[in-house]
Amino acid sequence: PVPKPTLDSRALMGGKKKESDSKEAASNNQGLFPEKKGNQGDPEGNKKTDGINPDGSDIGSVRLSLYGWEWERPPSAEKDDSQIDGFITFTIIVSDRGLVQEAYVKPGDSNIQDNSVQKFYKDQVEKLIFNRKEGSQVTGALTFTGSVTFIIKTN
Repeated sequence: PVPKPTLDSRALMGGKKKESDSKEAASNNQGLFPEKKGNQGDPEGNKKTDGINPDGSDIGSVRLSLYGWEWERPPSAEKDDSQIDGFITFTIIVSDRGLVQEAYVKPGDSNIQDNSVQKFYKDQVEKLIFNRKEGSQVTGALTFTGSVTFIIKTN
């Protein structure tokens, strides 16, 4: 005789919930503030970003750290043609007019050793232009030091 197929009950969805007064969360994704319910974003924030920071600085593949300055336009979303995942942090020196004077990677500021990949992103950094943030008290210096970090992920 042919063996009768059996069904593993672990492979089935649970069906309808029988009790609706559960106090437990439906998932483990509680955002940054588990005690706060619902959307935790800024209602006045940019609707095209997925992060919590209104300017989108906490998402995507690039982050800026340059006190008192913001970029005129973030680096291109273009990715190099390698299949390498990782991060590169460029230390940048910016003039008082917002132009990148120097960009370099300090030892330990990257887990990507491929020089062609580092050069691809360095070329993007060197083209950046920065504007002083409105109300910024940053004055008096001829140059400013900060960093630009690329988080590189392959699809």
